[in-house]
Amino acid sequence: MKHGDAKSLTRSAICIKVDESQGERDVSALLKRASKAVLVCAPFAMPRAGQGGAYWRHKDMPLSDIDSDSTWKEYAWQLRRDWRARLLKWVGARLSPASNSSFDASALETWLAAFGDDSLFDTPRNLMGLCRVVHHVGVAGLPDLEATEAGEQLLRQIAQDDAESCLAFADVAWDWFNDPGLPWGGRIGPDDWKRLISTPSRLIRQLCSESEEDERLRLFRTLEERATERARLDLVDTVFVAHDEQGRVALAPRFVVELVTRGRLQRLITRESRPHWGALCFDADRFLTVQRALALLSIEELAACATQVLVQYQDDAAGVGASEAIFCALSTRDLSRQAVPEGLRSIVEIVLTRMVGVVPDTPSSMTIGWALPDLWIGACWSVSLGMARPRLEIPEYWASFFPGWFDLDEVNFSDVSWMLDWQSLARSPRRQIVKTILQSSKAVVERLAAVPASPPGVLIPYLVARFAGTQSAEAEAGWWKEILDSRDPLFWLRVLIDVAREPGREPARIAASIFNCYGELSQGPRMMLSLIWEWLREHLIDFVAPDELLLCLSPLGLGVLKSNFNKLSPSLQIQLCREIAARATAAEKLDFWMRIRPDPSKTLFDAMLPLVSAPDSFGASWLWQADAARTLQLLRGNGDPELKCSLVESFEGDARTFSELLDVVKQDPSLFPSAEARRAWALRRLPNSGKWAPDLMVLVAH
Repeated sequence: MKHGDAKSLTRSAICIKVDESQGERDVSALLKRASKAVLVCAPFAMPRAGQGGAYWRHKDMPLSDIDSDSTWKEYAWQLRRDWRARLLKWVGARLSPASNSSFDASALETWLAAFGDDSLFDTPRNLMGLCRVVHHVGVAGLPDLEATEAGEQLLRQIAQDDAESCLAFADVAWDWFNDPGLPWGGRIGPDDWKRLISTPSRLIRQLCSESEEDERLRLFRTLEERATERARLDLVDTVFVAHDEQGRVALAPRFVVELVTRGRLQRLITRESRPHWGALCFDADRFLTVQRALALLSIEELAACATQVLVQYQDDAAGVGASEAIFCALSTRDLSRQAVPEGLRSIVEIVLTRMVGVVPDTPSSMTIGWALPDLWIGACWSVSLGMARPRLEIPEYWASFFPGWFDLDEVNFSDVSWMLDWQSLARSPRRQIVKTILQSSKAVVERLAAVPASPPGVLIPYLVARFAGTQSAEAEAGWWKEILDSRDPLFWLRVLIDVAREPGREPARIAASIFNCYGELSQGPRMMLSLIWEWLREHLIDFVAPDELLLCLSPLGLGVLKSNFNKLSPSLQIQLCREIAARATAAEKLDFWMRIRPDPSKTLFDAMLPLVSAPDSFGASWLWQADAARTLQLLRGNGDPELKCSLVESFEGDARTFSELLDVVKQDPSLFPSAEARRAWALRRLPNSGKWAPDLMVLVAH
């Protein structure tokens, strides 16, 4: 082989499949090849410089000094947003031939939706074990997700009643949760994993060094509940432990880990006098787990928990964490419909007093800061809207965070608008939190006497529902622009439509607003409207009575509706035709036929008939296209002579229809104003008339 050929081969493109990370060895192998094109397929991300002892160039730096134009470009597989429904449908399709299968994809999806947090279902692998359980016992055999023991029951079903594995799984998950040094919901390294599965020994060491009596009792009870270290080591070889290519470990399925931990935490919260669990709240992921545990409590149980916190309250990590967790847990209760127990009101006052003294500029959480702005703002809004204002001084500039305690017409929502990314709510997996803040947003708007300046985006669907038809076209166009230009316009339109369909609302005003302000919309929102028109028509426009919609339209809005005539439902088309026929001049009728060009439809025949203009023949050909049989009936009846003449002159149809028309023409000379007009019509039809030539010649001769 010539030297040039060898060089060419060395620099040829190459595809490399990697199963495990070898760090520097991988880098060295790639740099030696100096290929002009390298594709690496690996089940892990490319390490960055300084990670794991390996040195990889930055993704925007050349792979080698030789190929200065070569750069790394990373591509990662992404699950579809609807991957869960797709997976369940796929499983159902493969199990359906089995007569003994109890699997029901739709029912299982409904059961899973009750979790309220889709982030707990992170991989398809984590759902397959549940699918196997449902295959055998059906969804009816799954535990009630609201039950404290739901996690343990589901764990036993997936583990097929392997008691030791179940207990080891629950113990490891619980110890993992209680170790704030480990990422909750993530993966840990081999050393941390080894330490974790040796927890009984660690608990004994903690017990020996602990001086506080309550904490010693808690550790002792925990130790009593633990399995042996041998059982924990046996867990390593089960399906509950997932290793990645870099040796990191996670417990799986994630949603079972969460349910099991939630159950244990809920029992601990209700029985422990000192809220040590509060110290775990200084971590967003653990804070969410605490919220799920508190959500299992009734308002009375939550009040009892608050009383326990208050008895020995201190402004330490446990006290601050527990009080803020209970404060946020109030957001899932409808406080406006029930008396709020004294203990819960005291917790709210403690949280507010502490914020006034520590973070007066902005009422942020001390536990999670702004890591979960949707949860925190939703809690603040919900509490202020559902409870009487506490007996303490609250800064006026907190009004946007506690709108229920201030004059809403003077509230400046700019701080909330800046901190709350309303567009991210549409894609948030934490559906329960999103539900809370949407409910609070609706309550805020219901209390408004006027539209606020620069409202947060989350209020906009409710502003449309409340104030549509009362503002200028420019102002309402601004609302629609925000919705239609958002990353998920259908999400916000669903929010709007849900409100529009409530009793007492005026959906006609809401639907009419789209047309009335259309002239103020820019090209982007207009294009989005055209893309989602069918969906919008089905879910909103067709929900409105046609006559009510037309009453709410401005002249501009009516014109926009006309221009979309062929996209409207038949009922709205008929009502619009009646409106045009009753009010339109001859010129406006002509404009309708020339610009709108309605699609032929038998359903619209009677509604369109008054719009047909004789003797100008506007619309006459449409009648033939829409319903030839009905048009022939018009010719045979005692109708308007000018209309009949227009229909004959404008004939469009097939051979059979022409035969029938010719019979009518021969039998009724009055269809034409004169014999000469009939003769002229026959002459125009004569060329290439085929079998009808003799009959047409008779008309020409007479």
